[in-house]
Amino acid sequence: MMIQDSIRELVLPRIERLVAKAVVLGTSSGKVLVNEKGVAMSISEAQIAFKLKLKYSYSDECASELSQFPSLGSRYPLLWINAKGVKYEGEIVTIPEMILATWTKEGYKAADRDYKTFYPILTILSEMLDVTFRDLYGVESGFKLKSEVVYNGLNPKLNAPDKVDAVLFTNTKLRILKNCKQ
Repeated sequence: MMIQDSIRELVLPRIERLVAKAVVLGTSSGKVLVNEKGVAMSISEAQIAFKLKLKYSYSDECASELSQFPSLGSRYPLLWINAKGVKYEGEIVTIPEMILATWTKEGYKAADRDYKTFYPILTILSEMLDVTFRDLYGVESGFKLKSEVVYNGLNPKLNAPDKVDAVLFTNTKLRILKNCKQ
């Protein structure tokens, strides 16, 4: 199984389920609404329309995709795998570069991006991705995704517009397990 197929079939559905389970009701300032017993209020998982998009392509295609992101009808995050440099050595696959990106407001300062994009969206999704990779693939003990925060798309590898914030993951090694199931 190719890594992009494995991620599409196993990783994305799991992260979408984790997001659906994690959603709680809150105010526009991020305060969680609680019921009379002090328990966080939530809604049915079936009502959550979260989808994580996956792209497996070269960097010029990624930059083009990110620049058109909102016109594609979605502000949902995108997980992009740079097809250039992906190496298969037996059961081990090395992904030199992955980007988890989302659309944000142009002109946001770093503090705004942290408060409205990175901590509530990208950080949580990055942690879910890390745990999912650990659970679904044979990884070395102590596995942790190597990441770098990219504000305003200001990274020569990303070459994205100011309205894109992202987390760049580098040199990810996974073991594709033959009988891996969710």
